[in-house]
Amino acid sequence: MSHLPTLPEAACPIAICGAGGIVNDAHLPAYRKAGFAVTGIYDQNREAAERTAQRFEVPRVYGTLQEMAEDPDAAIIDIAVPATETHGVVNSVVGSGKGLLIQKPLGESMESAYATVDVIERSGVVAAVNQQMRWEPGVRTAQALAARGDLGEVFDISFSIFVDTPWNLWEWLKRKSTIDVLYHSIHYLDSIRFIT
Repeated sequence: MSHLPTLPEAACPIAICGAGGIVNDAHLPAYRKAGFAVTGIYDQNREAAERTAQRFEVPRVYGTLQEMAEDPDAAIIDIAVPATETHGVVNSVVGSGKGLLIQKPLGESMESAYATVDVIERSGVVAAVNQQMRWEPGVRTAQALAARGDLGEVFDISFSIFVDTPWNLWEWLKRKSTIDVLYHSIHYLDSIRFIT
């Protein structure tokens, strides 16, 4: 049993859509640590994309979603935008045939999530929603122990969380009517699904 993820044998260069807090404080530091190549970045706020590119030595700032989708050096597009924008971005880039890593949640409503899934399924591309907590060593180990039967019959799971979430990194979240389940506690719900 390994608590560590299995990394790909071949490099899968990544283009990033979004230059906000989650990209600057989570995605790009993680890619750097793992040694993953980032080919370029796009954000509708070009200045934000340029600042992020400079900070992380990303070689290219794309001018449009189309330019990002057509980058021959990228194999994966990491879509890290608010969920209200996900469907439009996916619809714009899915024709590239590149794999998609979509920041959670997939949509702010079931209708938008299903519409995005429909676009992805019709295109035939490989896509995943970024539910990274299931890759956290403690969660992976709990899942492995449960799968082997070492924990007996699992009938209750709880998380005790002591965290100071830097909500200031996501100014747009302050305008949402709800943030916790869709943008935060979704991690715990997905981890429970993964463990069981």
